[in-house]
Amino acid sequence: MVSSSLLSSVARRLEGKVAVITGGAGGIGSCTAKLFCQYGAKVLIADIQDEKGHSICKDLGPTSASFVHCDVTKELDVGNAIDKAISKYGKLDIMFNNAGILGPYRPNILDNDAYEFENTMRVNVLGTFLGIKHAARVMAPAGRGSIINTASVCSVVGGVATHSYTSSKHAILGLTRNTAVELGKFGIRVNCVSPYLVPTSLSRKFMNLGEDDSFVNVYSNLKGVSLEVEDVAEAVLYLGSDDSKQLYPHLRHPSTHLSMASIPQISAAARRLQGKVALITGGASGIGESTARLFSRHGAKVVIADIQDNLGLSVCKDLSPTSASFVHCDVTNEKEVENAVNLAVATHGKLDIMFNNAGIGGEAKPHILDNGKTEFERILNVNVVGAFLGTKHAARVMIPAGNGSIITTASVCSTVGGGASHAYTSSKHAVVGLARNAAVELGKYGIRVNCVSPYLVATPLAKDFFKLDDDGAAGVYSNLKGKVLNAEDVAEAALYLAGIQAIGKGLSEGSFRNSHLSMASIPQISAAARRLQGKVALITGGASGIGESAARLFSRHGAKVVIADIQDDLGQSVCKELSNPTSASFVHCNVTSEKDVENAINVAVAKYGKLDIMFNNAGIVGEAKPNILDNDKTEFEKILNVNVVGAFLGTKHAARVMIPAGNGSIITTASVCSTVGGVASHAYTSSKHAVVGLARNAAVELGKYGIRVNCVSPYLVATPLAKDFFRLDDDGASGVYSNLKGKVLNPEDVAEAALYLASEESKYVSGHNLLIDGGFTIVNPAFGIF
Repeated sequence: MVSSSLLSSVARRLEGKVAVITGGAGGIGSCTAKLFCQYGAKVLIADIQDEKGHSICKDLGPTSASFVHCDVTKELDVGNAIDKAISKYGKLDIMFNNAGILGPYRPNILDNDAYEFENTMRVNVLGTFLGIKHAARVMAPAGRGSIINTASVCSVVGGVATHSYTSSKHAILGLTRNTAVELGKFGIRVNCVSPYLVPTSLSRKFMNLGEDDSFVNVYSNLKGVSLEVEDVAEAVLYLGSDDSKQLYPHLRHPSTHLSMASIPQISAAARRLQGKVALITGGASGIGESTARLFSRHGAKVVIADIQDNLGLSVCKDLSPTSASFVHCDVTNEKEVENAVNLAVATHGKLDIMFNNAGIGGEAKPHILDNGKTEFERILNVNVVGAFLGTKHAARVMIPAGNGSIITTASVCSTVGGGASHAYTSSKHAVVGLARNAAVELGKYGIRVNCVSPYLVATPLAKDFFKLDDDGAAGVYSNLKGKVLNAEDVAEAALYLAGIQAIGKGLSEGSFRNSHLSMASIPQISAAARRLQGKVALITGGASGIGESAARLFSRHGAKVVIADIQDDLGQSVCKELSNPTSASFVHCNVTSEKDVENAINVAVAKYGKLDIMFNNAGIVGEAKPNILDNDKTEFEKILNVNVVGAFLGTKHAARVMIPAGNGSIITTASVCSTVGGVASHAYTSSKHAVVGLARNAAVELGKYGIRVNCVSPYLVATPLAKDFFRLDDDGASGVYSNLKGKVLNPEDVAEAALYLASEESKYVSGHNLLIDGGFTIVNPAFGIF
């Protein structure tokens, strides 16, 4: 580290600044304190390690550093630390909320107890909340300041640390986003640093490593480079200095040749695309062919557009000439794409669904030096320009109609690197960007735009690209035991996005508007089409709102349902309406009580013999207090306990009975607040980020048992809970749905998303946060180009 004597006053980037650093007596905190002092800052170290803290201050010098004892879970301690900084140095410019704990290393969710989970949340999340709150108290009058929170790579991925730690770091990310929105108007920036594993005493203890043990084996992603505490301190220095003044915020199955003879299994009422018209590019084979067959099976008229004429005509012949037709189409040729869309409209009178599925993988050349410009451009042209042309010409005919669904096949390569070639990965990131932008523009016309991003599907394209035979293809599916992804599974996802139940990045018109839909409607769905036939589901918070809608829909699709809630009368009333006592039952359950949650699971198993679906839906919003200074610790903790600890306990005890069975689906209700800030209170936003982190981590652990774990994240749903929180009447509630014309989100729409995640249609979907928001989270209203 550079000596402070070598830094000129010009180079001292924190000259005249005052910083408070929690957890500053060791690891990242102490290293940051030293670096800040070298760059001219006055530093107050706040920690529970008094001797270490005083020792560091002595080394730094009494004019540069001072120490205060501070337990970040105690509001008096945190408030006192801020006050001491003000009294000693006259101001506060930088607040570094760095204090945190890992908790015991218990990778098995069954070994985790509620007390340890709550303790980790208290130190890591509540401590950060209190630090932000009291820093804002003194920064807001000054009209400036930088607040930095230590998160972790665990804030974006699962499977790296414990469930409690991962949940807490996701929560910090949410808190950061939300407070950045509130405090920006005061000139206060709020950011996170999210380091990979750093060799601190905390991490060594967690990994059972001695002082001399090497961390080199964990740094395989960047050859010859290992992360040190100094590197994190440098990132914090950047965020604390004026160099980052514009950085805001930063977050450092069936047969492929399924014949149409199977169609009668689905009644006309249950055909989810009845009367729809779909155009599928690349529809002659692979995912496109499977989607064409499934769409046709669900009542759609299908136009297959492909360059493989013989294959395409053969598929249409299988489907029958009245329901399918073929058109030759090279998606890089605008005239051919335009012609394909025109043919669909001329033949069937309209176009409801555009599935941009055509694509190429190119050659597998892992070394960038071996990649030629011509090949790179070719892949971009087919994959990206093709999707653009499909979206453009579909929009041309959908805009006058005022509705439509545009779907593009992306890939897991749209979210991670290292899975395929540079050209293919770039192209799949690009189509996601295109979809997001088009969703913003076209939403005002009632058109939804989404992507499906499958893992490796054993299509001819993929097998050729990765040089895999059938055994080799099966060998890559180690992340979810007993499940192999087929083209039909991706087709099911496309079916969901194409149907009126589909929400994803769009809001549904909703299939079942009556919140008191009786079981008399069940005969509309044949036994073969009931998507949860023979399944057993437990729904917390199932007596009203989203939970009630899910209970009704699950029951309608053949599931046995146990409603767990604290609203006894309402819960029993719903059970009575669903049907006879053999298909629905109620159990009183406070989700913050482990005994209650354990008992609810046991009741489900005792009554029905198993548990297939756990829907952690219970939650509270708390009071609408947009000013962080008005938020108190008790209320913050209460919301975390219900929303996060409740989801943890539900996941834990569901896993307890699902693991021996070797399968199951766990779903948790999150919120759009799990991805953006400024929509709800700080506590609620933090809690919803936390449950996404928990779901991701649990998905990694439980996948080896065949258990899938996912979230649904709805936009504002006009439930009594939401109306009360936002003080909205019915007219006010409908007024917030400006992002997708003519659509209003109802509890039934969220229930449809949960149904998809609960059913076998989503058998290879795990660790996913399904947004049901009409494109809200990808719209920045500050930019009005559309």
